[in-house]
Amino acid sequence: MLENEPTDKNNIFNNITKSNFNSKSSLLQSKLNGAESELVEVKERWRSIVESAPDFISIIDENGIIKYINRGIANLKVNNLVGKSIYDFMDHENIDAAKKVIEGVFLRENSDNAELRISINGSVRWYQTYIGPIKINNKVDSATINATEITDRIVAEKNLIVEQDKLKNIMDAMDDVAYIVGKDYSITYINPASVKNFGPVDNSKCYEYIHNRDNPCPWCENEEIFKGKTVQKEWYRPKTNKTYDIFNTAIKNMDGSISKFVKMHDITQRKRAERKLFALNCTLEDRVKKEVERRRLKEHILIQQSRLASMGEMIGAIAHQWRQPLNALGLIIQSIKDAYLYKELTKGFIDQVVDKSLFQIDYMSKTIDDFRNFFKPSKEKNAFDAAKTINEVLYLLSAQIKDNYITVRFDNDLKGDKSIWGYENEFKQVVINIIKNAMDAIMEAREKGNLGYDAGYNGGEITINLTNGDDIIFISISDNAGAIPDEILDKVFEPYFTTKGPSKGTGIGLYMSKMIIERNMEGKLYTKNRDDNSVFIIELKVADQESPPLI
Repeated sequence: MLENEPTDKNNIFNNITKSNFNSKSSLLQSKLNGAESELVEVKERWRSIVESAPDFISIIDENGIIKYINRGIANLKVNNLVGKSIYDFMDHENIDAAKKVIEGVFLRENSDNAELRISINGSVRWYQTYIGPIKINNKVDSATINATEITDRIVAEKNLIVEQDKLKNIMDAMDDVAYIVGKDYSITYINPASVKNFGPVDNSKCYEYIHNRDNPCPWCENEEIFKGKTVQKEWYRPKTNKTYDIFNTAIKNMDGSISKFVKMHDITQRKRAERKLFALNCTLEDRVKKEVERRRLKEHILIQQSRLASMGEMIGAIAHQWRQPLNALGLIIQSIKDAYLYKELTKGFIDQVVDKSLFQIDYMSKTIDDFRNFFKPSKEKNAFDAAKTINEVLYLLSAQIKDNYITVRFDNDLKGDKSIWGYENEFKQVVINIIKNAMDAIMEAREKGNLGYDAGYNGGEITINLTNGDDIIFISISDNAGAIPDEILDKVFEPYFTTKGPSKGTGIGLYMSKMIIERNMEGKLYTKNRDDNSVFIIELKVADQESPPLI
């Protein structure tokens, strides 16, 4: 047994050694399997993260060949991108700059940033990229590109630049002062109008440039404006004696910072006008009183002149009415002398002479009473018969009309019992003025031979016509002396306007007539040419049922 004892010991050692190796090998394998499993899990987790990332993540080699990309780009799928050169998709102007960045990553092992412009099928997209090296065994094997699309931002910035250029062009063309100021009071932009008004900016602060101060203005609202408040105010500049309306507001710059935009509009002329208006308003009441008094005095003078003219018309009318009875009295007086010479002066003759004289004197006295009542002003409005009133006027003017060989035709076409509401005697004065103007026009036309003569017939004719509507009575007075020239048709009612000459007319008759009809009686008086002759038309209200009874 002793001879075999070493052999048994060797077997036992071998068995123990083999058992330990198998045990360690099994443990190692188990660890290896666990590591592989963990590696797979990490790889899947990495892939999941990369694939779900919002940015584009790709791996390229030093030649720019895409070895991996997490998603499609610019309408191209992943399998159309992997194995292709990244430069194939870049805009030609962008390739050189991209190559320098990528070469720098591989040569210097540095990370870098770049804006890449990808152009596929005419569609241009912009990306902000981060490019970093991937090292294996301390050697750069490839590079990773993390790209965020910024196309919308680039387009917005370009549009903003375009709009800013438009705004700058507008401000450059403005007559108003316009400038932009930063929070530190530095001026970042001024338009030509600013230079014209305040001179070159020369890196001045706004308080130095505008207000000639060494420090910020105590009234400056920068703090409120940069918080978003808009401020508008007026500012007077003593140096130039100008006043400006200033508009301040905050504007946002491309980089997100805030600046202040200032626009200054010159309102000097407006302020001067306002001051003049204020001064005028301060004296307006006195000026109005003086003007009213001046007009009242002028109107009083016109009325006095009108009254004098009317008195002259009255005296002329009385003279025509008295001519015949005065002639009769003259013949009576002569007959007394003849009777005395021929011894025929008896009591009966004396009684006859006295009766005839008293008759003529009574007629003349009655004429005075008629004219005195006629020219007596009406104090109150009344309802009166238009036709009757016009007939009274024609009676008073009958002697003058007859002596001047003029025919008057009066057509009364009024329907119903219509009366006028107003001042009767003032209305008579208006009718007299118009008829007298017509008579003067006829006599002037006769002197010029425009009426014609036929066996002593002179052809002078005045036509008066009365018509009415529902609540208006129309009185038209026309003559056959010809039309009023168009150039003076609108002037005939102006004060002191006359075509008769100073010895024949004052030019206030028609003016006063228009005032009486339109201001005192609330009617209308106007003239026009019809059938180559002039016609004056009066429109007056019909007296209503509440008016006083017809006089």
